[in-house]
Amino acid sequence: MASVFTQDLPRDVADAFIGAGQVACDTETTGLDWRHDRLAICQLYHPSVGLAIVRMTGPAEQLSRVLVAEDLTKVFHHAPFDLRFLTHALGVVPAEIRCTKVASKLLRPEEPNNMHSLAALLSNILDVHLDKGAVRTSDWTGELTDEQLAYAGNDVRFLLPLLDALEDGLREVGRAALFDECCHFLATRVETELLGLQDVFAY
Repeated sequence: MASVFTQDLPRDVADAFIGAGQVACDTETTGLDWRHDRLAICQLYHPSVGLAIVRMTGPAEQLSRVLVAEDLTKVFHHAPFDLRFLTHALGVVPAEIRCTKVASKLLRPEEPNNMHSLAALLSNILDVHLDKGAVRTSDWTGELTDEQLAYAGNDVRFLLPLLDALEDGLREVGRAALFDECCHFLATRVETELLGLQDVFAY
């Protein structure tokens, strides 16, 4: 069951997520380019708190507080996409980020890119099968349908156990520390992109 909020999280819900220690996060947007498209919803999930979906209409103080909390791990899949939209829309730089796609690429670098998708990882690692279907490209700016709520929930509901499994694998192959460093760099990478900078490490 999803709790849907307009513009922001209630303070008590934000407190509950921060107290949980980690939270799965995702966004739905009107398109793929943060410069021209907008953030439509942000969904958060932890088993002890439940699924919270925020319909974004402007500044969101409590959601921002969750995102910047340094004692709360935020777990995304393909974090750079979500972080660009969140940072641009809310004006905050999320802290303590983990990305399951980065983890998968470090663990199995020989796999083609489609095997690092959320659907592929959930199927191969957790035996969870998601049907992305047409809902993915639907209009997320209006009243949310039952199908959209289910889709949004599924995008975060399995991220925490998926991260656990991937981190177990990274420890086995000796790449856990490298994953930590990659995740620490994500926010910095997004900040440079939002400034319009090209690859600052290029010659």
